[in-house]
Amino acid sequence: MHGCLAGTDIWLEMKKTQHWRVNILPSQIAWHTLRHMSGGRSFFCIRRINNRSDDLYVINGKHCIKLRDLGVRGVPVLCACTGGPSHWDWDEVLRTVAIIPQ
Repeated sequence: MHGCLAGTDIWLEMKKTQHWRVNILPSQIAWHTLRHMSGGRSFFCIRRINNRSDDLYVINGKHCIKLRDLGVRGVPVLCACTGGPSHWDWDEVLRTVAIIPQ
């Protein structure tokens, strides 16, 4: 998802998993790496949903290789929300992707 929020250009890569591992394609790694190297902003928004939880994790796109190799628990999480979409702090998610410097 590409957008502009408060004058800030952002890219959000949406992912869903039941566990901690995230499937990331080589082309996605190349894209996020090049975007970061050129000063762009990109993030992975990962929804981890299983029979015990429905959580959202926002991770800087520059960590794409570690995210692929180590999963969500192996990279810095910029924002974490629990309890499903109706309980997630959407204002915090928006502040995270629009303001956190790369």
